[in-house]
Amino acid sequence: LNFFMDKLKDGYTIIPTDEKWVCFLSRNKEILKSKFNVLVPEWNIVEYCYNKKLSYEVAKNTGIPIPILHGINDDIQFPVFVRPCISYKNNSKMPRGYKVNNREELLKRYNEMSSIVGEENVLIEEIIGGGAKNNYSFASYFKEGRFYGKFCSRKIKQYPGDFGTGCIVEPINDEDIKKQLGDYAFKFLKEIGFYGISEMEFMYDERDGQFKFIETNPRIWMQHRLAGELGVDFLEIFFKGKISGEQHNSDVIWIDEVGLVRVMVEEIIKGEFNLRDYVDILKRRKIYGTLSMGDPVPAFAQVKNVIRYIMWRERRG
Repeated sequence: LNFFMDKLKDGYTIIPTDEKWVCFLSRNKEILKSKFNVLVPEWNIVEYCYNKKLSYEVAKNTGIPIPILHGINDDIQFPVFVRPCISYKNNSKMPRGYKVNNREELLKRYNEMSSIVGEENVLIEEIIGGGAKNNYSFASYFKEGRFYGKFCSRKIKQYPGDFGTGCIVEPINDEDIKKQLGDYAFKFLKEIGFYGISEMEFMYDERDGQFKFIETNPRIWMQHRLAGELGVDFLEIFFKGKISGEQHNSDVIWIDEVGLVRVMVEEIIKGEFNLRDYVDILKRRKIYGTLSMGDPVPAFAQVKNVIRYIMWRERRG
């Protein structure tokens, strides 16, 4: 906090890109906003996005479907996912979570997770099948009870493959899906008094045809370049207060270069690599997470990350 207040000039815009900075900036916004533009709401709002238990309570109370949540002593149908409801504790990154297939594994991971984050911060939830292709997101700039800009997308590939971050993402052009997810997002964001940029994730449950709420990220995320490609410029909304409106229909896909290498290596090791999938992907118009002819430096940095990842996999055998 002292660095921001003493070292940076007045008028800077501070944009968080992960949960650690979201927490820091939101908790200190009252002080920081006297000198800076801070692209995140106050902590009393952000906490409902950051803490997944609170998020699920808001979703449930506003009529948004959520996965089945279990207590440790419940009669559980396996497999389930055990994860912390917070991403950081004492500035340390928490484990993403674990898929467990029986009660013995559940008790082991539950106790392990409880020792790290506290038992009150552990979630046991059902796994909704379908993988990346059933993972949808609704991203928006929400302010004064309305959307200033919004777009809807779906993962094609993610890393890690079971529960990961999207590395190939496509926009959703289906108006019914966009409306349904938009209605859910409106309910949630209005209920907590949110304003600014957010991305809400949903899993489509093929068993009952419902979109189940997973989490809300109150920040810029990796795929934000896709928004601009679809005619929705969130930063322009922030700086100029300009309403972008609806996304344009498009067949473009967004690719995270490092994530793509990682998921391909993972699929090859597991014997799940399908060349046809990637041939179909290469036929489509693409934008990249870092690759840009106008600014090639970030892409060169990513090449270094790819090399490091391949060497790390080699050392692991």
